[in-house]
Amino acid sequence: MASGNPVHGAQARSIGLGARSQLHRQDRAGASELIARRLSGLTEFDGPRHVAGYWPVPGEVDLRGFWHQL
Repeated sequence: MASGNPVHGAQARSIGLGARSQLHRQDRAGASELIARRLSGLTEFDGPRHVAGYWPVPGEVDLRGFWHQL
């Protein structure tokens, strides 16, 4: 009889899939944050910074200057 970790088979696979989907969610969140930073004029090396008199909320994209460029 095996001793140790009782998790095996389908349960182990579902735990692995859960961990993998958590990583995918984090990747998507990181990518959208990077896109928002680039649109707002920040680079990935900039920290929270005062940009054009506006403090962006995390996850928010400031498009005020963007529309005037169209």
